[in-house]
Amino acid sequence: MPPERLAEGLVEPDDCSFGLDLSRAGTSLDRPSGAGLLDNHRPFLASIRLREPDRIMRSLGLPHDPDPKLRSAMASVIANAIQAAMIGAHIWVFYSRDRTHYVGRGKYFPSWYRLARMTAAVDGLEDLGLIDHRRTRPSPGAKYRSSFRASERLRQALGAIDLGLLEFVQEECVLLRDADGDFATYRNSRSICALRKDVMAHNAFLCGHEITVEHPEVENQANGLLKVGGGLINPARTG
Repeated sequence: MPPERLAEGLVEPDDCSFGLDLSRAGTSLDRPSGAGLLDNHRPFLASIRLREPDRIMRSLGLPHDPDPKLRSAMASVIANAIQAAMIGAHIWVFYSRDRTHYVGRGKYFPSWYRLARMTAAVDGLEDLGLIDHRRTRPSPGAKYRSSFRASERLRQALGAIDLGLLEFVQEECVLLRDADGDFATYRNSRSICALRKDVMAHNAFLCGHEITVEHPEVENQANGLLKVGGGLINPARTG
């Protein structure tokens, strides 16, 4: 939906579609349940994408798939594996193979974030030897979730791994929650679209500025991450 139409007030309810990709697989919407949260586990985030997906996937020898949504899922799985590898080879990314996790996601998640495509993406990349995969039995009450990490083959194929390979796309910027703190289902309205336009304008302004951090406990890593105390922070992540 062009911003001009928003400004002209021509937007009808549900006439502008945005998808939030702050997915944290293995939880109920965005609320951590504790499942899958081992010290060396990080949640899958669909907001993590490859900056040049076609070029990178060709360089990895991935066959072209006619389903663009499956390719998007595979690209995001690779991107999540890359970000985890930047933290350390011991880091795994957990995700859900349970159907109930993907029910009712609606506008808060990208259209490719569905069980069939997520499992097909992970299984396909495992078959190609690009990720190491630990599969668990799908269940909403499982203690631990299935997880993956970049394989040695993927790390060698990419060579230097840094933030330049990734981009972070938070497609929805208006987050509404219910009384329990969960994301709430809502219909677009003129006021919500106006609010979205205002937030996007502020984000565009901030993207034009570089913010640096100078502190004795902050160390800039060669791969673009910031080491703060004993942890690593990704300054490029927006969600």
